[in-house]
Amino acid sequence: MRSAQLPFLLLVPSIAQAGSEKGMQGGSMAGAVLQMFASLAVVIGIIYLLYYASNRWFKGFAMGRGRSGLIRVVETRHLAPKRSLLIVEVAGEYLLLGNCSEGMSLIKRLDSIDGLAGGNSDEASHQTPEAFLRKFDGMLDRALTGLQEVMEKESSNKPAVPRGDGGRK
Repeated sequence: MRSAQLPFLLLVPSIAQAGSEKGMQGGSMAGAVLQMFASLAVVIGIIYLLYYASNRWFKGFAMGRGRSGLIRVVETRHLAPKRSLLIVEVAGEYLLLGNCSEGMSLIKRLDSIDGLAGGNSDEASHQTPEAFLRKFDGMLDRALTGLQEVMEKESSNKPAVPRGDGGRK
């Protein structure tokens, strides 16, 4: 079906041009719009074909996917610029590595990450939104309180009755 679409998409611009009476010299607006959409369809079709071909022929070469897969980065936590912690699985063994600008170093060999991943990831995923909401509510309350104070100060500084001279001094 895809191969049947390509010749049609390539012929659409010429069909649109033939549909307008004068061709490219001041044709109808509908013909120009049809030609524009047909050209867009051809460009999108070419992009799709290139994407399909690159995935089919070059699959596995990008980003080292062509390797056997004995080394896998399980998780990375960035601590500061150029500093991070990594949990890496190497042939079934888990390692905690420290990465900094000077290089990488082994911090600890982990027995298993089942206990670590189960407890920390569930707690972190449930606590983070609640902690954020509490902090956001506190900041919002402080901002509203400050806004109310500013409004009260401005209303107390303004005279209750406007002057008869139109506000001029």
